[in-house]
Amino acid sequence: MLKVLGVAVAASTIWVAAAGRAESATTINVPAEWTDYDVWEDLPAGPGAYLLTFTSSTPLTYLYSGYWQEVEAHAHADRGDAGWRYIYEIGEATAFKSIPNGFSFRFIVSPGSAKHYSCCIPDTTQPGEMIGYEEHITYTPKFFATMSWDPTGAPVTLSYFVSPIPEPGMWALAVAGLTLAGAAIRRSRRLVVNEA
Repeated sequence: MLKVLGVAVAASTIWVAAAGRAESATTINVPAEWTDYDVWEDLPAGPGAYLLTFTSSTPLTYLYSGYWQEVEAHAHADRGDAGWRYIYEIGEATAFKSIPNGFSFRFIVSPGSAKHYSCCIPDTTQPGEMIGYEEHITYTPKFFATMSWDPTGAPVTLSYFVSPIPEPGMWALAVAGLTLAGAAIRRSRRLVVNEA
């Protein structure tokens, strides 16, 4: 029974981790006459840690790539029509003179937030009064790559996909399940030896 339980825990944990990685790739077929291309994409990812994997059917002679998060904050007064909305970006970029047929990088998407403040914006319905407001912040992960290649390598097929990086707790659960299964197998071998 212990062996079955251990194998079940390990298998289900590994399956969940693998299922998270089974993202469909975005493929771009670049026409043969083109020798460069730009990719600007929103990444399909909620809060958490991820790995972006990018491949090219031919080596790139130049790559300028980056990741950033678009941060949107909007707020609305507890009553009336006062409020605001603003968007800004945080991120980083890297340039390479040449790169083999692919690259990957890890990124983390920040969780959004919602917070209520008890003051201090003017009440549009009662002049002279101050009221509270609710502020919401959301993060949208984005990726860009500007690249070029030798014309003899055309046409080029570009592909990328995003996969979640399993949390440490998930790996710990898989190891615990495998340990449980190993202990059960070892115990059953001892019983067989003692009976003989």
